Amino acid sequence: MESKEEYYLTRGKILFDEDNYEEAIKYFNKALDLNNNNFLANYLKGLALCKLNKIDNAIENLKVVSKSSEDFMIQQQANLILGYIYSTKNLIDIAIDYFEKVVQTGLEASAAYNALAALYHKKNDYKKAIIYAKKALELKPDNFNAMNTLAYLLIDSGIDPKKGLEFAKKALEEDPENPARLDTVGLAYLKLGNIETAKKYFTKAYEKLPKDLEIKKHLDFTKSR
Repeated sequence: MESKEEYYLTRGKILFDEDNYEEAIKYFNKALDLNNNNFLANYLKGLALCKLNKIDNAIENLKVVSKSSEDFMIQQQANLILGYIYSTKNLIDIAIDYFEKVVQTGLEASAAYNALAALYHKKNDYKKAIIYAKKALELKPDNFNAMNTLAYLLIDSGIDPKKGLEFAKKALEEDPENPARLDTVGLAYLKLGNIETAKKYFTKAYEKLPKDLEIKKHLDFTKSR
């Protein structure tokens, strides 16, 4: 016969799978009231809160999972999510710590390497950023986000804008309306001196994502030339 804790967890999982996150959280809370270290209840509650865009509230639960070794894969998934959360808060060093935890386990986590590449780019450490982006692509050649990251790094650093343009175009082919990838192609043309073509790509990227300050900066630059 299942315990109350198990019943609440099972009921919460059913509601979670039905995308009924608010109600699921109520049952996860009941399970956690009985055992606040319940690994799966903390993890699923954290995920449910993320689904409801209550990111700050999810951190505490996900940290419990991160510190536990009850389920290795779920633990690393929690580390990934925490890395992304802190990235969005621009807490770069904390985010790096969580992504590093994932890659140091030996997991072939292409997404974690790509995230590290983007974070080291923010720190202007192009050498590390490019190493991580290449590793992400090595692990998963069809990771087009990583391909775009590597393209942007090669272009923005001035190391190899032509090669960067090749990668950027290939990534854009996979998702032609992606504003980040449109921006990367535009940046390549800008670096190569083709301002009018760059402007076309920046304009399209800006139409897709008008709140992005980096894209706006690139577009404004071409308009001033």
